[in-house]
Amino acid sequence: MTIEEVQQEIIEEFSVYEDWMDKYSYLIELGNELEDLPPKEKNDQNLIKGCQSRVWLVAEKKDDKIEYDVCVYGGTSAGVIAAYKASNMGKKVLLIEPSKHLGGMTASGLGMTDIGDKNAICGVTLDFYKRIARHYGEDDKKLRFEPHVAENIFNEMVNEAGFDTILYHRVIEVNKEGKTIRSIVLENALYPGT
Repeated sequence: MTIEEVQQEIIEEFSVYEDWMDKYSYLIELGNELEDLPPKEKNDQNLIKGCQSRVWLVAEKKDDKIEYDVCVYGGTSAGVIAAYKASNMGKKVLLIEPSKHLGGMTASGLGMTDIGDKNAICGVTLDFYKRIARHYGEDDKKLRFEPHVAENIFNEMVNEAGFDTILYHRVIEVNKEGKTIRSIVLENALYPGT
């Protein structure tokens, strides 16, 4: 089962509950079905920081590795578009972004595109601007927009293409053979060292 299929299954399970309290109760039920965490696993490394309750999470990799054809580091506009295009070309893609938002400056406040010739915009970038225009009920590409609209469209493109995305993580180690990346090590960008 792929990550996307597991995510979709979880979303479907929770979608039957409309009230947040029902979702919370269901989550507690699922937790009660789990085996108790061994005391040695209840350590600072496994503690979820920011939770009001003390919650520990222990993840284990069941397969030896996950392989990708393309790994894009940085969820900027260019990063999302590169990952989207590679995925649509049939490549297995991973997009890693150290923050919680995709779209870089386009989705973080730069809501006006300064360009001399609108006809210079083409390819996936043109598709992005046409989606912006459709959001505002216009037919042509739109070069002025609200940042949250851009972020929503980038997230829509990620969902359509179906590639894996990891937020809140940064690369801390790259292992190569010649020019080929063989593996990477990620770190939680919010809590380095955990």
